[in-house]
Amino acid sequence: MIVTRTKRVAALVVILLCLCTCPGILGYGAVDASLLASLSSFPGVKAFDFTADPVRENVSASTMVGPEYSIKLTKEFPDEYFGVQTSQLRDGDSGETVTGLFMQRDGGTAAKGNCGCIYRNMFQYKGQWVDVKTTYVDWLCQVKKVAFMCGGFANCRWQALWYLEMKHEFFLAGTDTPVNVKGYLEYADMDNSQGMLLKPGEYDGIWVNSSETIIGYRNIQTNTDIVHNRTIVHQLDHDMLCIQSMTNDDYPAEGESNYNRQVAAKGTFAYTFSGSVIHTGIIDDDASGINIMNSSSKKHVPSALPQPGTADVAKKVSDQDETDVALNHVRSWQQWTYRIKAIVPLETEQGNMYDGFTISDSIDPGLIIQEVKVKRVDEDVSELFEISTEDNVVTVEAANITDPSFYGCTYILEITVKTRETKEELTEQNLLNENLEKDYSNVALVTYTDGKGENEIETNLTSTIVQFERESDIAITKTIRNEDRYAEHGDEVFIFRLYGVTASGQEKEYNRAVTMDSNTETVWFRNIPEGEYSCSEYDTFRFCPASITNVTGGRANGDTVDFTTGGEQTCSATFINIRKSWENYSDSSLKVNRIGLGNN
Repeated sequence: MIVTRTKRVAALVVILLCLCTCPGILGYGAVDASLLASLSSFPGVKAFDFTADPVRENVSASTMVGPEYSIKLTKEFPDEYFGVQTSQLRDGDSGETVTGLFMQRDGGTAAKGNCGCIYRNMFQYKGQWVDVKTTYVDWLCQVKKVAFMCGGFANCRWQALWYLEMKHEFFLAGTDTPVNVKGYLEYADMDNSQGMLLKPGEYDGIWVNSSETIIGYRNIQTNTDIVHNRTIVHQLDHDMLCIQSMTNDDYPAEGESNYNRQVAAKGTFAYTFSGSVIHTGIIDDDASGINIMNSSSKKHVPSALPQPGTADVAKKVSDQDETDVALNHVRSWQQWTYRIKAIVPLETEQGNMYDGFTISDSIDPGLIIQEVKVKRVDEDVSELFEISTEDNVVTVEAANITDPSFYGCTYILEITVKTRETKEELTEQNLLNENLEKDYSNVALVTYTDGKGENEIETNLTSTIVQFERESDIAITKTIRNEDRYAEHGDEVFIFRLYGVTASGQEKEYNRAVTMDSNTETVWFRNIPEGEYSCSEYDTFRFCPASITNVTGGRANGDTVDFTTGGEQTCSATFINIRKSWENYSDSSLKVNRIGLGNN
């Protein structure tokens, strides 16, 4: 066995799905000769040449990773540690000063399961920023040494540890809300003096490098004794999968037996997983130097194009009181916004990018397009797209599909619209139902293009029920007492004023007069637009208001009535007046008086 002073393991991470119990990760014995089988023989393993330029049309679907297994890490070291005061250690090889924790073998300040680190805004997943919390669940220090630990998710550096178990949890950034994520993790440059352990059930699939594969594996069964430094024994209470480079004695075939560090550097494997929590571990039998395990989010195995029924594309609609629904209701004077969401998988390899990406939506010709923009989370990124609205068809096409920063993101096309059609036009065409409503429904289309051609995916159907302005009639009845009528004054005349604001915000005023041929007469306000109105009468010389009765569709308010129009019933009210004066001129007649001049 060759023991190197500093070992580097490059990794690529993405994320997970299922809350799991913490595995105890133990393992000096994992590097013993003749215990490893080639990872290429692992049940269900997939082979792919990680060193080749990945060209999507030249690989089979069975070796592709689903597009949802994509993240892009933003940092290498944690933003903060928790549970213990941080310390610093200088790497004798690189000269770097590394911040982390000292984890003493006997006692110490770092409590197992209560200390670790946090990465803030570590990556975006489906348009949401995600924090990663790594907890150091358990560890075993080398005999009579004080162990050191730095990082644990994007970058793990340690010294004097036989093993370390970690729990990685994923939360919506800035909250304690768990996030379910799917991920892809790739490891390279694996020496046989250290290894990676996974708990069965926490990984979805495993990929092995089909070129010069020297990675091996073995299953550690429940209740197996694990020996560290030949004297320290632990007994596993659960199964574990141990993956690491094979030694000369491990190789089952000729021509693969010249193990050295340079060959080991070509040993690469990858796995996918899903959930909100994942457990990983490291094992080590090297007693010197700072050991390193790096993670990144550069994915070598290419992604499959999204397929109908599985792709993460969706269309929603929002208005002033409903947000991101498939069915909404608005009034004809209001506007609403369609939101079409589509994921562009993380693709950064040369030859493994899309040839085109577009989102399109055919807007009903009865609607007016108010605004079009494209967002990435809350950021307006419309400048990354060529936008067209020809013939009411909105199309946004990626302007620079070869830019690596365009990938690994969720894009949302927002289209704000309002009605162009009037109630009168639609009534003539018999396009409104009995409730004066019209349904504007459609689906959007997301198109991914690569060397195989176009893959068009329809979104779900959204419907917007638009209700046009309704109208009501208002009947105002005027009543006076019989004893208040006086023929010499003629028929009494009363004038009513109706004033208010329509539901769409327009101010309206109407005036109607009623001549009292009898004690009771009715005047009508016909086809009054839906809204809120007040009805009152102008003052007269000989009559004053007495009371208001028989109100429907509103309420009396002193000498006025407040009506809400637009309902099915006719609004009405009765105004009762009494005479207050019998003198002076008549109500409705004109008398001519002649004044004569006396003789001189």
